[in-house]
Amino acid sequence: MSKKYWLHRVSHEWRISYALLKKGYLTIGWSKFMQEGLLEAVQKGGIRAFEAFMTSHEETNRSRWNLWYFSQFCVGDTVVVPLYDKEFLIGEVVEPPMPITELNGFSFKDELNEMAIVNKDGVSLAESGQCFDLGFVVKIKPLTRLPRSFADANLIARMKIRQTNADITDLKSSIEAALNAQAPVSIHDALIEATTSNVQDVIKRHITPDNLERIVKWYMKKMGADVVRIPAKNERNKENGADADVIAEFNDLRVIYYIQVKKHEGETSSWAIQQISEYRQQRQNEANDYTYIPWVISTANFSEEAVEMGKANGVRLIGGTDFIGMLLNCGISDIDSALNA
Repeated sequence: MSKKYWLHRVSHEWRISYALLKKGYLTIGWSKFMQEGLLEAVQKGGIRAFEAFMTSHEETNRSRWNLWYFSQFCVGDTVVVPLYDKEFLIGEVVEPPMPITELNGFSFKDELNEMAIVNKDGVSLAESGQCFDLGFVVKIKPLTRLPRSFADANLIARMKIRQTNADITDLKSSIEAALNAQAPVSIHDALIEATTSNVQDVIKRHITPDNLERIVKWYMKKMGADVVRIPAKNERNKENGADADVIAEFNDLRVIYYIQVKKHEGETSSWAIQQISEYRQQRQNEANDYTYIPWVISTANFSEEAVEMGKANGVRLIGGTDFIGMLLNCGISDIDSALNA
């Protein structure tokens, strides 16, 4: 079988999955199947066995195919792992996928510095017993960890897909080029990445939630919006938690952006997506020919549930350092004026 190249995310159950990645293990959820003999069935019967297994367990969610791809990782394959802070890891598969229970007795500190342990029932915190939905692992050997500016445009675009994993063998040349890169492909992106953490620290320490809304308002105005406003917090005719913090109108385009702005640490939950989705739904019933586009901008990353809800409701999620990159790209020479508006 020819060597394949894969993309695989480890954001699910991040406090455990990132800690295990540092130990050389890629993870995926589906803990309910870890003791059901799935991998053995797939090894013998291929995709037909996988489909029969899922049918017998009444599992029809499209995300099941992420587990199929994971089961196809083979020794010698290359895996690209997108990481936080606009970095990515390239690793080589050194052992076949296996249930996480094969690591029985393995203990480690999670990303919150709490002890976790793997036993016959899966992985849990040693002190509280809290369990995590991680059912399978694959052992990898890290080859390199790089800023995303070392990847070409095709590889960067593929790393932005929302699904857990994908066969990206068609990008073999891009991945091999990144492995051998001696300098960033994009100096612009390298400068943005070098600056982002410092800007993020300034926002964290000096910018209030209200001022962050003003910065978003300033940004949309700078991007050409004809009218940008911050609605009153007690705005009338809102139901079911509907809310928007910034509204930007582009008259020539006949487009209105409804934006939720969250100054958070850690993770932003699906509540923000529910708020902005409800707001759009209630406003788009108004009689006009505008298109309504909902965004959520957060200083944190988004929870797995939030990402799924965002996809289902057509809400663009701009989290972590993404908005900082947008600010830097549009130019910040007059950003102080946002706070005095």
